[in-house]
This record gives sequence, structure tokens and C-alpha cells, in this order.
Amino acid sequence: MNIEDTKMKDTSAREDTAIQDGVLVNVEAMLSASERGVGPDIVIVVSSSPDGADFWQNRLTSSDGIHGSGAVVKAAAIVLSVSESNWHGPAGNGLGTINAFYSAGRMAAETGIVSPGDDGLDDVFRVFSEFVRRKSVFMFHTAGKGTRLSPLTAAEYNSKSRIKLPGMIKAEEVSSPITVLEAAIRAAAIYAPSREGRLSVFWGDQVLLNELDVSADSRHHVEIFAQPIRLDENIKSYGILIPGEDGDCLLREKLSVSRVREMFPGLPDKVYRSVGSFSLSFELFERLVASEHRAVMSLEGALNTDNDWWQAITSTLEEYIDLSSKKGISADPAEKRWRKTHKVIEGLNSTGENGCEAKRMVGFKNTGENSLWMDYGRNSCLFENILLLTGTGPRSRQARMFFGLDGDLPGDVSCGKIKSEHSVIIDSRVGSGKLKNCVVVSSDIGEVNAEDSIIIGSDIIKLNSSGALCYNVASSLEELESGDILVNIFHPETGRIVMRTDIARDGQVDWKNNVKVGENRFSWPELAKLIGSVSEEDIRKTRDIALKTIQKEKKGKRNE
Repeated sequence: MNIEDTKMKDTSAREDTAIQDGVLVNVEAMLSASERGVGPDIVIVVSSSPDGADFWQNRLTSSDGIHGSGAVVKAAAIVLSVSESNWHGPAGNGLGTINAFYSAGRMAAETGIVSPGDDGLDDVFRVFSEFVRRKSVFMFHTAGKGTRLSPLTAAEYNSKSRIKLPGMIKAEEVSSPITVLEAAIRAAAIYAPSREGRLSVFWGDQVLLNELDVSADSRHHVEIFAQPIRLDENIKSYGILIPGEDGDCLLREKLSVSRVREMFPGLPDKVYRSVGSFSLSFELFERLVASEHRAVMSLEGALNTDNDWWQAITSTLEEYIDLSSKKGISADPAEKRWRKTHKVIEGLNSTGENGCEAKRMVGFKNTGENSLWMDYGRNSCLFENILLLTGTGPRSRQARMFFGLDGDLPGDVSCGKIKSEHSVIIDSRVGSGKLKNCVVVSSDIGEVNAEDSIIIGSDIIKLNSSGALCYNVASSLEELESGDILVNIFHPETGRIVMRTDIARDGQVDWKNNVKVGENRFSWPELAKLIGSVSEEDIRKTRDIALKTIQKEKKGKRNE
């Protein structure tokens, strides 16, 4: 496998220069943002469980437990890590954002950051909203089971946001691999200075390294991050943005090319795809919150921003009913949703604040055609985007720079008994053998023969691997073939659990059907339930016992 051949074969010299001039400048700003005091004033992290929320509160903050540690969150920022476990069923990122904001307000009241008149949710929301209204507020959604990343999530205590990536940071006074969420926070920090007075929402498993300046101009109540791409069948996996006048846009959610052409016959071959992140004015957010007051009080219901808000706002009633019908939603509920959303925005465009010109409704921010959007939300994407570090093209250089590595990839390096070719070795020890086009992170491998492979957090005496991913493994001998994913999970009663899947396999389907993949002992839901029933401390102790056994065996082999 050669990632660069597939990703960069059509890149011209002019585009290479653009990447160097644009993206790398922004990457440098991202890496220094925290120490320069650049970043959001308020960071809200949304997790699935109270344990997950507690982890991020400790991981991201300094000794006071509230302000940023300075690693990826600036020291002056306030961190509010909350759980969505109070909600009954899935909330979607629409109601999930509202519920998380309420939860952050409660946390701010409990820690003395704000002082509401009483404990009522409405008063807490009012006082918290007033407190943050002139600040930049960034919310990162990490909630969800991480089904597409199974079984990697089980190795990280059922948390996809804690999956380790190449690159080291200092957190809680200890140097450790950067996580998926921390990479997302690091990348987004430079967007904050121009977004005071707005709530900005990001996915915690996606990292955007933008090419163009994406400073907000506050002309729109809703601002969606977008990237120009060619109009082909890949667009059906994303929201498509249709530009209008003055930076306005229409959003249409996950349509086929034929459907897009039918709706917009004059559309060019280059279009904009939504990259998932957005920001909105507090004026609009407060109206949306008020419109969903009943759902928030009952902690029930589900709304997604793209379909239920942005698509509804930018469609006629007839269009919205038709678009909804394609998703199995009948006309009556579609009409109710459209009318409810449009009632929210009535009069919003006709009034400005303090005599200023009124904001327009929905706009987009062009991140640049050469931006690198790294999605870590599924196994295939995770594998591809980590292995990107072993390439020789400009995008690989860009990714290496972001993770704090040298821009230039090492060539053939021989050190002792190990020969390394085009490989990245971070915080690891390798005894002997050969690595070609590999990424090794926080691992200890006695003897290795690996190509096009990723090895993270593993301790193995002898490993042979070709085109595979090895994560959190403690073993004497492993033979991995192309497409293999090998993960070890540790349980105080069950011991070391060996789980395997294929890089291209969709874990979401396996999760939904509750099937056991291959010869695995557990299905993904069974594994998640098993891990959720014990403490992290007991899991770590069990893993430490396994590591000591491997280390003892390694020592014995060295003495032979």
C-alpha cells in the first residue's frame, strides 16, 4: 500500500506550493496557539458517560481542575466537561448541543463560576448565557459508542476520543501520546479569536488543517465550515453547500449526484462539502433553545443540525417535505419541523444589535481546496490518516508537522540491529529487524518485520506484519496480514481478550446486528458492556500484569 500514490498522483506543482504556503502556515500557528494564549475562552467537552467527562476534565486542565493545562487548551480558558448520560436515548447533535450547554451551565454554577438566583434550569441557562455571551465558546462532541472504531474503543474504556495518535504531549505532568480529541482541539484553537460572541461546535474525532484564513466576519447567524471538492458520488456522504450572494448558502443533506443535478441544473463541477463544524450567534442559539424547551425539560427527543435546522432554514416548505420523504419522514412531521424552525428565525434578519447591520442567516467559510481533513471516526480512515505520516508528498509533510514531527521523513536508517525505511518511531523501543512505511507509537517490540503497518501502545516479543494495525497488544508472537486489526483488551476477571477485525469492515453494521466477528469471543456490544462493568484502575492493573510477563520473557530471551 502506498497512500501517497492514491492521494497525491494528480497534485500539480502549483498545488504543492499552495499547500506549503497555506496549510503549513496554519499548522505552525496551531502548534504554538496554546502557549501564545490563543484559543477558545470556554471549552465544553461532551462525553457519553460521567467517567468520560471526569477523564477529560482532569486531562485538559491544570491543578485547579478548571482552567486549561496549556498543553492543547490555553491556560486562561475554562474547561467544562459534561456527560450526555442524562438524556433518554440519542439526542442528535442538535438537542445534544442544547443539553450540553445546559449541563455546562450547571457545572459552572456548581463550581462557582456563575451564581444563578436559584437552581432552576432556566435561571442557570440565563446566567450562564450572559457569562459567555461575549466570549468564544467551543463545544466538542465526543459522545457515542464509537461503533465504527470497534474494537479500538474498547481498548480505551469505551471512548473513541481517547484513541492514541502519533505525537506526544505533556498532560497531567506526564508525556503521553496525543489523543483524537486533543488533536481536534489543537487544530481548532486558531479559529477562536474571531468568534467571540458565538457558539462553535466541532466533532471530537475530526481534525481540519485549513489552507485559507477562516476568520469569522460575523455576517451570518450560522457559519458552516466548507471545502471545495469535485462533484462526484462521494458527495452523498456529506452535506452539500450551494453558494449564493454575500456568502449565503443553501444546505442539502447527503444527496446523490443525480439528485443534486436535478435540483440545481446549473451547478458547476466543483461544489462545497460541509466538513461538519459550524458556529452560530448566541441570538439564534437562544431562540433555538427556547423552541426546544419542552424536549430539554423532559430530556427526550432527537434533532440533528444539518437536516432539522440548516436544511429546513434554507429550503422552501415543498422542498423540505420532498427531501424528508426520501428519508422515510412523512409530510406532516416534516411540515411541523419546517414551520417550527422558521418560526425561530422570524424577525431575526430584520433586527441588528446596537444599531449594527442585521446578520444574514446561513453562510459558509471556505477552508480551501487543499485543506487536509483527517477523519478518525472509522477504522479505515484512522488507518489511512495515520499511515499518511510515512509518505513523501506535501500532505504527509503537513500531517507530520501537525503532530510535532520533523517535516522531512527519515529515509533508510540503520541503528543497531534495526533497519528503518520511511518509518516514524515515537516514544518506542525496537530491538531488531526491519520497518518499512510504518508508524510505531509508545511500543516496545523485541523483533519486528513490518511493512505498511501501524503499531500503537503494544509490547510484543516478535511481530511480523504487513498492512495491519496493532493496538494495545501484549503478546509473545503475532503474525498479521494485510487488512488485519489486532487489539487486546484487559479485564480483571477475563484476563487478556484478543479481538480482531478487518480495516475495511464497518463496525457499525456488526454492532447493530450484535454479531461476533470471526473467531472473537464477544460481539462489540458484549465487549462494551464487559468493559463498562469494571473500573479503569482494575483494567490498568490487569494490563500491567500482562506487560510484566512479556517483559520477563523478553529478558529471558536476551540472556539466552
